[in-house]
Amino acid sequence: METNIMINKNAILDRVIHDRKGHYCHDIEVNSPDEIECIVEGLMDSFRLYEYGEQDYINFFNSITIHYLGEDETEEEECYSFNFNEFIEGSL
Repeated sequence: METNIMINKNAILDRVIHDRKGHYCHDIEVNSPDEIECIVEGLMDSFRLYEYGEQDYINFFNSITIHYLGEDETEEEECYSFNFNEFIEGSL
């Protein structure tokens, strides 16, 4: 007998999609790395009541698509190479 075990690799994303009945776009539009930090901190605060762990946050934010809206090439590179793991580990 085969048992199917589903490992939830992105618990936060699954909850958001479920809560919004599928109406969700997993993207952020930013103008700077500082804006990414503010967005991450704000979302982590809003998710705290669900008691997610560090790895849940890392999985959620590493799967998000970033769209840079600014003009500065240096900041653009910093946004697209933003290290969510390092930022989250330093925030918890």
